[in-house]
Amino acid sequence: MKKMRKVISLLLVLIMVFAMSTTAFAEETDVFAEKGVVIEKTMTTEYEIVLEEAKQFERDNSKMKTQAKENPLKEYEDVLKERAELSEEELLGYGYTDSQVRLLKEYADGIKTFEQIAPYATASITTSLVATTHTSKKYVLEYNWAWTAVPAVTRTDKVVLAPYGFNSNGNRINEKIDSKSASIVYYYLDGRLAQTNRPTVNVGDDISVNVDVPMYIMDSSQSDRIWAKRGTITCQFSPLGTSANFNGMRVQGSYGHMASAATSIKVKVTVNPAARSILITFTAMPGSTALTGMGTKQIVFYNNGNQTLEIG
Repeated sequence: MKKMRKVISLLLVLIMVFAMSTTAFAEETDVFAEKGVVIEKTMTTEYEIVLEEAKQFERDNSKMKTQAKENPLKEYEDVLKERAELSEEELLGYGYTDSQVRLLKEYADGIKTFEQIAPYATASITTSLVATTHTSKKYVLEYNWAWTAVPAVTRTDKVVLAPYGFNSNGNRINEKIDSKSASIVYYYLDGRLAQTNRPTVNVGDDISVNVDVPMYIMDSSQSDRIWAKRGTITCQFSPLGTSANFNGMRVQGSYGHMASAATSIKVKVTVNPAARSILITFTAMPGSTALTGMGTKQIVFYNNGNQTLEIG
């Protein structure tokens, strides 16, 4: 009998994981369709990021560096407990699947613990990185992101796109930014589409670009709260100098999500062509708690359309 219960429990977990993957795939198809190129997609859960931040919090706390008021995991647990008290209809409007709603209600009723439901009843983010144009004189790069549900922690996140171009010898060539843009698509908490905003795109370290993503804002009529479900950051690059030509570009995109008690995210980008690496570092401010990027992808795009996935 005990063996049968274990088998049934395992089957239920597999069904929940499959349901989450199916929903995420449908969302990806909607957001990343009609690009006309091969798209590599990456999924990361908010719970994974919270665990990483909790480990960093403990390391910093042991060195007396942290200024956070409480462990990010404890804060996440408190927020998830509060969210579990919402009605089933509200949770579905937030984007949770039927199986996730069931878990959250069992948590609210004391049937399951936080540890039992947290890995499954969590928002996930899906990202993609594409080169819609790839020629010797012009590259247009796009980093796309989409949440499956409203994250438990909703402050201001950060999205970063960091590239460098190289010639036929593999050496880096200087690039310039020709144009840059971003869009953030907001939804009401009942699942209805609200509006699309066009935020300012900032130029960061080593011609990287980044954009702030306020997760909660008021709608255009100032009557209701809306949340940032998905978005895109796009940038066009060209070689600096008429004689220079791209043979390809190495590009990294990453999403910085605040799960700790902080007010903003600081970004640092380090490009090392000799090591063929790009490093995007997120730091929660105030303080110095390192944040793990969500949906990080690094791809080498070539003029002929080939590409090599290096991260993600």
